[in-house]
Amino acid sequence: MSGAKVVVQFIAADVGGRTMPACLTQKYRPHFRVGSGEYLGVVFSGDESSEPIQPGICMNADVRFVYAPNVDYGDLVVGAQFQILEGARIVGIGVISELVT
Repeated sequence: MSGAKVVVQFIAADVGGRTMPACLTQKYRPHFRVGSGEYLGVVFSGDESSEPIQPGICMNADVRFVYAPNVDYGDLVVGAQFQILEGARIVGIGVISELVT
């Protein structure tokens, strides 16, 4: 399964983001969206020992593209800025730093 190295930052609850810190484990499966494009399913690759990420903190992380190759992840190129979505709610932002296979 292909994926990427990303830098992410979660948005504080008082501006519409998460009310709880994000745990970037394999159980966390949000969507990424570049601009107004499609919702692209990802899964973070952290394990249960991963520390929760507080809003406002930038963090390096690894993600896998859940539906590749059946879904086109072509918008997620190096340097692409994306939104992190939980349902229709934007809870964070990020940038692709490296693609991995």
